[in-house]
Amino acid sequence: KTDNLNILTSFIDSSLANFPDSLDFSMLSDSTASIEDLKKLELGEQLWSSGKLIYFDVRDRGLSGGIPENIGDLDSLYSINLSNNNLRGELPNSIYTLLNLYIINISGNQLHGEINPIFCTIIDNWEINGLNPNRSYLDNNSFCPPYQECLIPYMGEQDTSECITGE
Repeated sequence: KTDNLNILTSFIDSSLANFPDSLDFSMLSDSTASIEDLKKLELGEQLWSSGKLIYFDVRDRGLSGGIPENIGDLDSLYSINLSNNNLRGELPNSIYTLLNLYIINISGNQLHGEINPIFCTIIDNWEINGLNPNRSYLDNNSFCPPYQECLIPYMGEQDTSECITGE
């Protein structure tokens, strides 16, 4: 459980370093609203099984910075919703090692770079512009083409103004 908690702490630390005032303190289970309580990882909705995080929903929580590279250590993670935050940067390579991952929602951030083709084999429930908690979304980011053939219909709006083209 400690390793999984360290990853959640990484999300908090990144947010505190980038946009500390954007963090949603309503996620605290008590009324003290201090950073120390936040560090107790009262972060979003979480489900745990056998000491491992299996479900993590932090949509609209004001997270910022990048997705931690150690996210790949959440090897039992089944569902993650990081939508509508201020997350930036590329998807860490370790996210593609989450073989139990069935649902991922990263829409509504400023994530960029290219998407590894492995997402086409790991995730098979992509949709666009929706709110179905049983589907995966990646629209409304800044991912750069070329897009994987299996993902093209689900890319939706992408801000490609920072992408380097081969022209």
